[in-house]
This record gives sequence, structure tokens and C-alpha cells, in this order.
Amino acid sequence: MKRVISLAIGIVLVASLAGGYIYLQNKPAEEVEESEEPSETVTLIDKKAWDVESVSVSLKNGETTVLFPVADPTATPTPTITPNPKPTSTPTPDPSSTPTPTIDPAATATPTPTPTSSPTPVINFVIKDNEYETIDTYSVNEMAKLGYALGSAEKVVDNGNPADYGLDDPAATITCRLKDGSSLILRVGMQSPAKDYYYVMLEGDPAVYMISATTGDRAFKTAGQLLDKSIPTIAAESIEYIYIAQKGKKPIEFDYPGTDEEKQADLDTYGAIELFMATPYEGWTLYTNNFKTNVLDKISGWAIGDNVEPNPTDYARYGLQEPELEIWMKDSASEVRLLVGSDADADNKYVKLYDKLAVYKMSKNYLTPLYDINIFGFTQRFIVLPNIDTVDRIQINDDAVKYDLLLNRRFEPVTPTPSPTPTSTPTPDPASPEQPSAEPTPTPDPNATPLPTPTPKTVIAPTVDGQTVQDEAFKNFYQLVIGLSYDTSLPEPFSKSGAPEVTVIYTLNTGDPNINVNFYTYNKDFYAVELNGGEIEFVVAKQYVNKMLSSVPDLLAGKLDE
Repeated sequence: MKRVISLAIGIVLVASLAGGYIYLQNKPAEEVEESEEPSETVTLIDKKAWDVESVSVSLKNGETTVLFPVADPTATPTPTITPNPKPTSTPTPDPSSTPTPTIDPAATATPTPTPTSSPTPVINFVIKDNEYETIDTYSVNEMAKLGYALGSAEKVVDNGNPADYGLDDPAATITCRLKDGSSLILRVGMQSPAKDYYYVMLEGDPAVYMISATTGDRAFKTAGQLLDKSIPTIAAESIEYIYIAQKGKKPIEFDYPGTDEEKQADLDTYGAIELFMATPYEGWTLYTNNFKTNVLDKISGWAIGDNVEPNPTDYARYGLQEPELEIWMKDSASEVRLLVGSDADADNKYVKLYDKLAVYKMSKNYLTPLYDINIFGFTQRFIVLPNIDTVDRIQINDDAVKYDLLLNRRFEPVTPTPSPTPTSTPTPDPASPEQPSAEPTPTPDPNATPLPTPTPKTVIAPTVDGQTVQDEAFKNFYQLVIGLSYDTSLPEPFSKSGAPEVTVIYTLNTGDPNINVNFYTYNKDFYAVELNGGEIEFVVAKQYVNKMLSSVPDLLAGKLDE
């Protein structure tokens, strides 16, 4: 009996499991709400830009953007082919009339005229009352197309209830006024459940259509979002000018010292030009790669933000009457000049492009690298860099020794290369029965490059305290002297006291005054540097000055000889 009961229970369990499996296999999947399937795709509006008088886009919140077409004078019109006129049908001949002569097939046929092309105007749209700003032309043109060239609309229903699609109180209304006096009005309603379409209706048509969300989103761009907010990228390899002025600090300016012709020649030859600092420290050379790393890379992709006021009457309220910062940079292709004012909020500054009237916001993240710039990160900052050809004497003094280095220049003439002496041709003897053939006299090549005229040169016979040293060794030592460069600037000018610890004096042969460099102890690691009695603003590491001093005995001992 127990076996029978157990068997019955087993059969019930197996049946339950089988039933559950069958139910799971046939259970319908969870329903996902999908967008209504369109019945067909149509071109809803098909006009041309030159047919349009204006396009206005009015949003539910009351904001309206009005667009006007203008011919682009810089664009090359696209030719529109004018078709040939249709051939006139040949009339049936009258039997009573004089017969038409038969055309000789061998005769030359009249060529079919080539279709002529007429230029199609290139039209761009502009925003009304937007002469103060630079617009993103592509975005504005795409917005205008909602009113006059709307393709790929998908019909949902032939006669829909506007309220069911948010079209009784539309989110946007686009009105396109045409030059023939007619108008097209498009209403944009709610989005489909999956947010991939907008429902639209064209006035006079009871059908409801769908357009892609990407297309419909164009209607909701504000005038501020249609601005071209990009700032030109400055290329380090072709940079030509830098000016960064922070309020309360000396401006930083680098420029090319030559003429425009010389600048272009350098660009053509080297692909770049060398810029030199004009202020605050004249003559320092710009390291363009370091400037790229320390400045340009940190502002890469910078852009202005929201428009604040298109045509302000008072720039002082934005801190732009006396800007906190002015940035002006040029390369061979682009230029940017930006004024930075006061804080707009915690994250943004008020800014203005120099040649525009409008005031914008701009993220502080873009501007921070341009404040308190450390010029030592991208400059060749030698204390003084006289060409050896202009120096006659160097005096180096410290507390212990005094060195007097003379270059002792002398003029060394060069013997010019002698011109070859022509060989005279002998006169033939008329009594001689047979004369040898004379060699033809070579004709000089008028295009041949003449031998260069040797250039006299000046050589040096340097001495240190009257002892002659090798000239190449002296040149190596000279590099140590002029190679001294500033390590950093001081937070405030240094007040000297007493005599300098080390002095270097250059006597020039150019008629210019001597160059005097004095080194005063700043701390155990640095000397404060005074150049020609000026303000002491920089320090140099003592180890480099000491290396220069210790190299003088090496020069005398021949250890620097080559």
C-alpha cells in the first residue's frame, strides 16, 4: 500500500514540473512600450533657400528666434544645368507642295547645343539682431531647414487628434514666410515614448507625422546656443606674437624683431621663427615647445560660454573697462585677442573678444593657466649674451683673485687665388711644308661660377693675466661665462649691501658701454644678480658661478685645450 501511495505522489510531482516547464516556455515576454510604427515616409516640406523671406521659431516659453537668408558673397555658386529645348516635331508634308529635298547623310550634321549652366546662389541664414556676435552658420542653416526643407518625415496617422500628440499646445511653432507671400507653419509636439521621434503637423494637413529627435531638437536651440563659441587654436610651431598682460603685473610680450620679409624667409626656410621677449626682460628667447607644454596645451579646446549681453553700454559692470587679463596671440594662420573681466559666478569669468561687442561667460578652468605665468618655464634666460666678436676684454674678480682676459684680435689677410696666365700661341712658319693642327682655343663659359674671393679674417690670440692660452680653449671657457642664466625671480627686489662677491665686466669694441654683472650673496645656495646697476630681481645658483671661477686655472693649465 505504501508503495502505491509513493508512486502516486511521484506521478503528481512529475506532472507539476512538466506543467511549470510548459508554462515558462509559453509565457509571453514582458511588454516594452515602443514608438508607434509609421505607415510611410514622405518629404513634408520641399522649398529652396532662395524662396524664403524668413523663418521664425517660437517656443512654448515665449522665446522666438527669427532667421533671414543672405547670399554668401565668398562662396562659389553651384551651376544649375539648363536643359536643351525639346525638339520640334516634324510636320507631315503636303503632297501637293514642292517636295522637300533629301538630306545627304554624308553632310555634316548640326551639333546639338551643349546645355548651359546658370549659377545657383549660395544662401546662408543669419539671426535677426545678431550683428554683434559670430554665429555657427551650420547650426543656423539646419534650424532654418525645419521651415523650408523638411524631408524624411514619417506619417503616423492620416487624421489625428492634435491633443493626443501634444500638438494642440505645441512645444515649438516654425513659421516660414516665402517670397511669393505664402507661409508654411509647422507645429512640433511631444516626443514619442522612446524619445526617438517628435510628433509634428503641417498647417492645412490633418495628418500627424514623426521626425527624428535629432532633427526636432534643432527647434529648441536658443540664440545663445547658435553662437560660434570656439576660439582659434594657436600653433606653437608657427607662433608669431604673444602678449599676456595681467593687471598689476608687468606684461609678457614676445615678438619677432625682423621685418615681415625676413619673417617670411625664416618661415619658408625653417618652418618657424624665433621670438624674443620685448617686455619685461628684453632679449630673452622663447622656447616654443616649452611654451606649448606650459601654456598652449593647458588651454587646448578653450571656448566661450553663454552670451550675457550682446551690446553693452557699460563694460565697467563686467570688469572689462580695465580687464584683469588680456591675451593676444598670433600664429601664421590665426589670431586670438581676449579680454577677461570680473567673476560672473563661482565657476566663470566675464570675457569679451577684442573685436566684438558682446560679453560672454567663460570657464575659469580655461583661464587659470594664464594667470601668474612663470616665464622661466619657457624662456632662454641668459644674464647677458654678447657675441664674442664684439668683446675685447673680460675682467673676472672675486674676493680672492682678479683675472684679466684679453682677446688680442689681429687681422689676418688672405692671399687671393692667382688667375691663370694665358699661354701664347706660336706664329706658324710659312716656309714649313707641313704645319701641325693647332689646338682650339677654349672659349670661357659665360655661365661658369667665378672663384670666390677669399675673405680676410680676424683671429684672436687670447691671454689670461698675460699668459697665452689656446684660442679654442678660450672659446670653450667663454661659453661658461655667457652661459650663466637666471634660475628664478625674487618675490620682491633685493636690497644689496656692501661690495659684490663676484664681478664680471665685458669691454666691447662696438662703442657701447661696458657690461657689468655683479653677484651678491642671497643665501647659501644663490647669488642675487645685478646687471648694469639695475634692479635686482633674479638669482643664479652659486654652483654655476663657482664653476666659472674654477675654470680659469684650468684654462691656464691647458686642461681646456682641444
